[in-house]
Order: sequence, then structure tokens, then C-alpha cells
Amino acid sequence: MTEIETTCSFCRKDEQDVGKLVKGLNDVHICAKCCELCTEILQVKESKEQKEENDSHIEATCSFCCKDEHDVGKLIKGLSDVHICGQCCELCTESLQGKEPKEQGAGADSPIEDYLQLDLITIHLGLDLIALADPKHGGDLLDRINRLRKEIASEIGIILPRLRVRDSLALEKTEYEICIDGQAISKWQLFPDRYLAFEDGTVTKKIEGIKTIEPAYNIPSLWIEKSTQADAKEYGYTVVEPNAVIATHLLEVVRKNGDKVLSRDGTQALLDNLEKESPVVVEEVRRTLPLAQIQQVLQELLREQIPIKRLRSILEVLGDYGWRTRDTVELSSLVRKKLALTTSQPENTPDGALSDALAELNALVGLESVKAEVRSFMAFLKIQKERKIRELRTDIA
Repeated sequence: MTEIETTCSFCRKDEQDVGKLVKGLNDVHICAKCCELCTEILQVKESKEQKEENDSHIEATCSFCCKDEHDVGKLIKGLSDVHICGQCCELCTESLQGKEPKEQGAGADSPIEDYLQLDLITIHLGLDLIALADPKHGGDLLDRINRLRKEIASEIGIILPRLRVRDSLALEKTEYEICIDGQAISKWQLFPDRYLAFEDGTVTKKIEGIKTIEPAYNIPSLWIEKSTQADAKEYGYTVVEPNAVIATHLLEVVRKNGDKVLSRDGTQALLDNLEKESPVVVEEVRRTLPLAQIQQVLQELLREQIPIKRLRSILEVLGDYGWRTRDTVELSSLVRKKLALTTSQPENTPDGALSDALAELNALVGLESVKAEVRSFMAFLKIQKERKIRELRTDIA
């Protein structure tokens, strides 16, 4: 916690009037008197009448540790629409008294400083979507993300870093947001009590639902009632669960932003892993180029949608030419020539993109019963692709 001359966020009095202040994460401050008052309020067991009349207790987030009320318990509200929880009250009191904070046990909450750590990839969920990530409520989002790691490693060649799923009061209750390095990349609305249905061009009968655009492939879709799922499949729709939608969306975001996902630590991990099989190649390129330069070349390839799973071949090129030039663009061009047959399509087949998308969705959904629907969706993508080709040919003619 940081000492700074400013105003108490709870009583709005200056530091010269109230004495030493303690600063929280969100540029909020509290004085000793307000700490004492908040502690007393938190220690009082409210009656039903107090709960109805006490405006200090509302559902919000602690302004000092950024934890929600359901995680830290009751919050106290200050004059400037700031809040503080019991644990932060205790820590602030100890800091104001010049004491060292007590050591926390294994079951205690993390220190406030832990919340300064920024996860490379974060999925923020609106309040109505929290159950999708909670196994206690049947949510399997975390399991799908774990399966996604293997998919990304085998397809793109990068190791998906630790990913955090958090709830967010800043989002609408049915919204979720995917962030990379603290930057919002994509946001979408999702209905947890419905299924997403795709029309593949062979639908025999229309079904009612909320119109939307599927986030990963921008396909016109419908949010349908769960009770109409069987009918939708019978009519020829491809039906996908909400968690599968988030997982597929995340996969597409990682594909398009692989250069942002590959960190310096991630690059080091790739080299360490390859060194077990090809120690000479890795040792040579480490002597030739610094880690930052290797990372930049790999990021350049990922930016061009070129997988880096053939890492050995990439490093051999860097070992051959790294001593001549350190220009990232030139080195990337030399690598690209070596990987002439490696394009953004993971499988070198006449219809590689569709084949890989089929494998991807099968892995995400993981159920034999929906494979027919997934193939139907892939057929729809193929029809869309052929239609665009015909339109282009017409324009050229």
C-alpha cells in the first residue's frame, strides 16, 4: 500500500486534516478514522430493519482489492461511491498503525498486491454467464478451454498461456469479453438459457429465435429456446451449446492474434521444449540471435497467419542467416520461403480450412451425437465460400 498526500475517498477530508492515508488499487484512499468506523460497522450484526435502512451496504466491488461482494462478504460504502471490505479494513488499519500485515494461511485470500498481476488472456463474464464456468452448476467452460490448449498447440504451434475467467460488473449481464494483455479484443452477447442455431442452406422449415451473428465466423444465426432444440435439428439446423460458442470464439481470437499471445516467456518455453529433441539447433540460434529477435520473427509469422509448429525448420533458417542480418522482415521472408508449403491452412488438402474447422469443432464439442450437425455447418461454410468465388468471377467478367 502506498502513502500519498491526497483526500480520503470515504470522508473527503484532506490528508492535512485527517492524517496519514492508505491507497488502494483503484486510486482510492482511506484515513484512520474512516477505517475505524468501517471496522465497527462490519463487526455489527445487522437486523432485518438495518438491512433495509442501511444505504452503506450494497452489492458492488471492493475499491481496494477489486473483489466482488460475494467473494469478500459485506462492503461499506463511502461518500465518493467507493467501497471497502473487512479484510482491506484490517490491512489498512495495520498499515496506518505501522504494523506489518499478518501472514495469510493457505485458505486465506490473496494479498492485494496479487491483483496487480495482469493475465495475458482473460475472459470476462457478465453476471448471468458465471454459471457457465462453475462446475458446481454444470459449467464446463474451463474443461473446454483446457482441451483448446492442445488444439492451439497442434494447429498454430504456440502454448496457450494461463487464462483467467473472471466475472465483471462492467459488462451487461449476458455479455462476455475476451482480452489479451489487458486490451479488449472481442465482446459478444450470449444467452445461457438458449442454444445457437446455424442455417446451412438445407433447412426444411424455419424456426423462431433471436437473430444474431455468430462471433467466430460471422455467420447469421438464431438463439433458440432449449425446448426447440430437437425440432431445430430435425429441420436441418446445426445447434451449438453456449460454452461451445465461447470456446470456438476464443480459438478464432487466438488464431487472429497469435502474435499478441506469444510472449517472451512463451518463446523461451518453446525453445526449451525443442531443445530436448534438437539441442544443437536451439544452441546455435541462441548464440546467433537474442531471444527478443527470435520472438519478433515468430510474431511476424503469426501476424501473417503462418503457423510456427515447424519450429525446428524456422530455427534452422535463423541459424543460417541470423549472423548476416537482424532485420525481422528479412528473416521472416527467408523463413517463409523455407516454409513454402506451410500456409494459414493447417492441412494441405483441397479443402483444408473446412477439414480443420471440422476437427476443431468436433474437439470442442466432444460428442459423437453432434458430428452430423457439425458436418452440416461445414457444408454451409463451403456453400458460402463457393458463392463468394462465383461473385468474384462475375465481377471480373
